[in-house]
Amino acid sequence: GEWAVAMYLLREISRARLQANVISYTSCISTFERASLPWQMALELLQEMFRLKLRPSIVSFNSAISVCEKAVQWTSAFA
Repeated sequence: GEWAVAMYLLREISRARLQANVISYTSCISTFERASLPWQMALELLQEMFRLKLRPSIVSFNSAISVCEKAVQWTSAFA
């Protein structure tokens, strides 16, 4: 699906020795919402952004919160 392509492209960016940006990560997280994927995957990408010193945007956080909402994981969304 769309989410698999997004994850593949995100990983290929780093393999090509390029640096993914906030938009790359946020786009990937938003595909999880549409695919109803496990909420943990969205939070892992958000954590990865912090490890890479990328500053998530409001859209990044809202996308991750939406993934958690669909999985009824409200406490995780705000942790």
